[in-house]
Amino acid sequence: MNGSGPRANSEALADESPGTPRVGYLHTVRWQGETLCLIAQWYTGSWKNWRTLADSNSAINPDRLVIGDTVVIPEGLLKNRKPLPRDLVLSLAAKERGQQMSSHPEEAGPLDLFGPKE
Repeated sequence: MNGSGPRANSEALADESPGTPRVGYLHTVRWQGETLCLIAQWYTGSWKNWRTLADSNSAINPDRLVIGDTVVIPEGLLKNRKPLPRDLVLSLAAKERGQQMSSHPEEAGPLDLFGPKE
């Protein structure tokens, strides 16, 4: 072998066979909390490209990515080829959970801010 064995990570260029044009960069969902917005932000520089990713990846459900889904990032949008870091996914997922909780205060129950002082 000449050292061109399987890749160490799950990221690769789509259609790498000789003579085939490169379609895009492949990202494999590895952590719970990954979203198309996050993937678009990381690889293209703008979360607004999530719709283009959804349109380019008709085999996946854009509202619910699951571990193992493969997302193709079109070559023309690609700004970053580094794999999406786990720490970023976890921190943003935690922040999103916090925002969801605060956006529905009625679900948390009433707050007793001005009760009697003891």
